Amino acid sequence: MTLGIAEILLSQKKYEAAEQKALESNLIYKNIDLDHGICNTNYVLGMINSAQKKPLKAIENFSLALRYADTLNLLVMKRDCYKMLATQFATLNDHRQAYFNQLNYQNYDDSLNIESQKGKMLEVEVKYDISKKENLLLEQKVEIESKNKQRNLLLIGISAIVLLLLISFRAYKQKKNSAEIIAKQKEIVEDKQKEILDSINYAKRIQSAILAREEDIKKHFPESFLLYRPKDIIAGDFYFFEVTDTHIFYAAADCTGHGVPGALMSVVCSNSLTRCVKEFGLKKPGEILDKTRELVVETLKKSGEEVKDGMDISLLAVSRKNLYDAQWAGANNPLWYIKSNELIEIKGDKQPIGLFDGAKPFTSHLLSFAKGDMIFLFTDGYADQFGGPKAKKFKYKQFKEVLTSISSNDAPNQVSVLEEKFNAWKGNLEQVDDVCIIGIRL
Repeated sequence: MTLGIAEILLSQKKYEAAEQKALESNLIYKNIDLDHGICNTNYVLGMINSAQKKPLKAIENFSLALRYADTLNLLVMKRDCYKMLATQFATLNDHRQAYFNQLNYQNYDDSLNIESQKGKMLEVEVKYDISKKENLLLEQKVEIESKNKQRNLLLIGISAIVLLLLISFRAYKQKKNSAEIIAKQKEIVEDKQKEILDSINYAKRIQSAILAREEDIKKHFPESFLLYRPKDIIAGDFYFFEVTDTHIFYAAADCTGHGVPGALMSVVCSNSLTRCVKEFGLKKPGEILDKTRELVVETLKKSGEEVKDGMDISLLAVSRKNLYDAQWAGANNPLWYIKSNELIEIKGDKQPIGLFDGAKPFTSHLLSFAKGDMIFLFTDGYADQFGGPKAKKFKYKQFKEVLTSISSNDAPNQVSVLEEKFNAWKGNLEQVDDVCIIGIRL
């Protein structure tokens, strides 16, 4: 009853009231442990969030509804969830996930249509059986009345059988043709998918060329680690590492989106950072980010359109004369370091590298470290991963606890623990974003 009210409110565009009723309904179904109700409630919540243009929340709802639908074998609900997931990922410009969910939706829709056709064929067969029995009864009655009438009815019966056979054969041919069309379409889709994957794999080679090799990084930071885990083959996250005569620059960066769009932005942003350090000779992280923003905006304006894509970043500059003297600047992302088992946070400026109303110069923070301090640079992918028993985000509080607990371990062990906890939290859910974590022990 409560869920029905939520659907009525949704149709009236009263979204807040609809969401409240849907959440009440979800709580009731959870208390009585009714999986079917939880499935329907999450689907309605997804529709409400979709109507409010909240694609990430909608994806969370539709994904949970899909898990219950899969457990309960609700084919129609699974089809509808895949359709709505494809729409939400398309809104986020995540074309790979949109394509994946659209393909699943099409497969389920085709399967349901085939089941419907089977039902219709069974109905024809049942009618034929009934007709056949009726003809036999008529034949018996006619046999009693007269042999002539029996012959006529027998001819009528044979004609009816021939007609039904023709109808059945025609239906079989149509079904066979449909199956051939579906097979051909599947082949075309698979060929296109292979072409796309080949192109993306080649793009990965290009993107890998802008990333420093980890063995080169360890020449300057022997006790360091890098956890780089793209969501797709190519990523919007990247790590930046450059060495000049006076400084070592190391950063974790997150460009708008992931997959192909994010990878294109990463190339633009990485090239701009390199120019700032190599061509313009900048040393202060704040000035590097200011100049990078200028170069990125200038590059994107060449399209003739106002592109608001950009980058969040945590950039560290360490003096080669004294590794304990450093400067840092951040765009939206912070820097964390652990001193004497205590995690200290330096917050970045609340603005991205890109077009931004009210943009101001980035702040360079002067830092003085001691031997044994552990520094962490990262993007938001790890903390934003959905999972756990309630399919919720990992969140930064838990991320801090993990880093603090492993900060005294050696670099390989830290990476191992981070990967183990990430996989355990994610479980069977998909990775939602690129992951990049850098750890440096001075």
